[in-house]
Amino acid sequence: MHYLPPVKNVAKFMVGLSLLTLAACSTVQTSESPNVSVDKTLINKVPRAEEEPPMTSLKSGKELKLVRIMEGGACKNEQEGAKGGFLLYAAEKDIERIKAARGAKAFAEFEKTITDFSLVALQTAVTKMNFSIDASIVDPKKIQQNRVQQFTLLFQKAIAPSITHFQTDSTLTIDVQPFASELVFYQHDCEATKGALENEQETPAESI
Repeated sequence: MHYLPPVKNVAKFMVGLSLLTLAACSTVQTSESPNVSVDKTLINKVPRAEEEPPMTSLKSGKELKLVRIMEGGACKNEQEGAKGGFLLYAAEKDIERIKAARGAKAFAEFEKTITDFSLVALQTAVTKMNFSIDASIVDPKKIQQNRVQQFTLLFQKAIAPSITHFQTDSTLTIDVQPFASELVFYQHDCEATKGALENEQETPAESI
């Protein structure tokens, strides 16, 4: 299944301080494993999660399979921001049906659309996030847990209308979820978009 193959290509997206920008870069790994592959500019900036992402997800009673792992970051201001992994799930039967009816080329357009509205949802979630709500908590694990929960709720609320609209137009059932184990939050010096600036200075890899 070379159209939307399970985690063989990684779409990377980064959001700037005030302008949404797509980092024109992707990497390909030869393994079918769910490990995230990253380019050199990101390998030391996004800690690799100790746990693997779930390979399936249930949505309205339908099993979706992991088809992409996206990485992105956004800054709320010069101090605060977040970055991490985002899991794209899709219904395999829908993929097979659409490929038979419209050909594999349809998925290139789908990927761009999904990336675009994921960018907007990411920036919206970060902008609305309260990074000081847990200022009285001293346990780092509890702080991380609270921020992950807050970000996930904001991201899901922001992206839900776009997913609904996309599913209606494409007839492809999908879901996009933050990968909790990879989320990194900044409160004193936001470096969430630093990788995007470095990527712009490199020769873009072949797009997905």
